[in-house]
Amino acid sequence: MKQESAQDIALMRYSMISPLIVGLPDEYRSREDYFRAASARGALHPNGSFIHPAPTSIKRWYQHYQKSGFYGLLAARIGSTVHYDQPYTPTQKARVERWFRTMKDQWMAGLDMRDFHTLEELRGSLYTYVNQYNQKIHSSLNGKSPQERYFSEPDCFHRLPEDKIDQLFLLELERRVSIDCVVTIDHIEYEVDYRFAKQRIKLRYSPDMEFIYVVEADGTLTPIENADIKREKPRLYGGDD
Repeated sequence: MKQESAQDIALMRYSMISPLIVGLPDEYRSREDYFRAASARGALHPNGSFIHPAPTSIKRWYQHYQKSGFYGLLAARIGSTVHYDQPYTPTQKARVERWFRTMKDQWMAGLDMRDFHTLEELRGSLYTYVNQYNQKIHSSLNGKSPQERYFSEPDCFHRLPEDKIDQLFLLELERRVSIDCVVTIDHIEYEVDYRFAKQRIKLRYSPDMEFIYVVEADGTLTPIENADIKREKPRLYGGDD
């Protein structure tokens, strides 16, 4: 499965379970009711067909998200998956463990910490070692260096467009828009377009809240123009507070 196809399918699945992520919608008595309704409602598959996944499939997607959390969504956006290894089983991640051993035997074994006076100097030594290792010919790679071997199969890795990286790693949540077109994030109110009034919408935002977007039905991001104009949500306190 190509990276782009895997990413589109992952996002399609996420769109079917996203209403549950912030809590069960009021119109459903249980998650099982929601899974059945979502199955009946269906979704547009990336190949153009309209599908109706089984309620058990939608439930499995939701359980997978619960396990992976927001990292699972980030992985889906870039066409990847979150993989977990059992603790104390180095054979399940043999490649990276082998690299750690090589680095320990070759670089760390020859280190004299008295030669370094700053962390930057230590980092520079590691960078030099890694750079030399990746450009050195390896007999196990049929006379190629690790760098040459890596770039010999460009179809096996997926480069993210530079202009999309920031958007792909935005945080995400859902909120119900009030009748006066206001949503609340961390007790701060933001005004959205009037067409979203009384609807549940998906928002994406940067960790510093400098950029906030509404996710449209087609997946495009519409910035909240007044994100820099915040309205503090009033809190009621007792008379002695």
